[in-house]
Amino acid sequence: MDKPYISVIITAYNRKEFLKEAVDSVLNQTLDRSKFEIIVTKNFEDEDLDNYLEENGIQIILDKVKGIGLRLRNSIKYCSGEIITFLEDDDLFHKEKLSKVSRTFKKDDKLIYYHDSYYTIDEYGQILQKPMLGNPKESIYLNSFDIDKNVVLKIHKLSGAGHDSCISFRKSIIIGIIEHLSRITVSPDAFFFYQALLVNGNIFIDAEKLTYYRFHKSSGVKGDIDFLNFINQSKRNWSYTLSDSRTIFSINNNETLSKILYCNVVETQLQISMLEKDRKKLITHLIQYSKCLGYRSTINSKLLLIFGMVFVFLPRTSQKFYYKLKKREYQTIKNSIRSN
Repeated sequence: MDKPYISVIITAYNRKEFLKEAVDSVLNQTLDRSKFEIIVTKNFEDEDLDNYLEENGIQIILDKVKGIGLRLRNSIKYCSGEIITFLEDDDLFHKEKLSKVSRTFKKDDKLIYYHDSYYTIDEYGQILQKPMLGNPKESIYLNSFDIDKNVVLKIHKLSGAGHDSCISFRKSIIIGIIEHLSRITVSPDAFFFYQALLVNGNIFIDAEKLTYYRFHKSSGVKGDIDFLNFINQSKRNWSYTLSDSRTIFSINNNETLSKILYCNVVETQLQISMLEKDRKKLITHLIQYSKCLGYRSTINSKLLLIFGMVFVFLPRTSQKFYYKLKKREYQTIKNSIRSN
């Protein structure tokens, strides 16, 4: 029997309510079932669910380690496919996704990284008009050796370096540095993107929507909690991102990327210091970030710098404004169900 061309890794941690739906979205692909394998990695047992997975020829990995990077590292070792793609347990694949992934990689044997676009859905599967985290509105096809800072920032702006469920890549690019993946806590998407930039190959950011990103309370969205919990959870989440940014920076060996990755670290430090009461630290990070504008010359980066300056003089007022801004953004997305 031939090996499957694609390995789909579905990750679940402390959450099971959406998992079967995620699995079904992969089982219902138009691509022939013999062309892909499904691996579910989770930290819990459920007799009914496990029986369902086994009946459908799905490999189950019971893994109770913390940190998404370590769980993915452990799962990738079980993959037989040449192409690896991810699906978080609360997200879904469009039925044509794996067919498009298969065609795209087979058409270009130098393609190493592929990122599709997505619909945002609510907990009931209804499509929302306003996407989370932006969304690629144009396609970009390029060689990693021709990349420069402007292209990297453009890809970030299009969210072509974010969200695990939209990412597919050649297994060969990760094998040599797979142990570094175990140090990643919350940002495997950034890890895979920047590693792809270090390999001589093609990168495709695709504007076609082939994934459904689910927006719900347990997905990490913080728009419906009180102010103090919002500040504390935001600081904790940013601290995880900071740790990952430092890891990605430490294993990079490209001068242009080093400057960008350093600015990623500084930007995250600034985000954290804006939520703390240490004015001296905030000023230090503002000065550092101002020097990064050459690699962050976007409207959002300039707004962040200005917003950070306001935090210096009005920290509590600024924090409350930031909280209200995020709460309004949360409600806007939540209430944006698309009319049929």
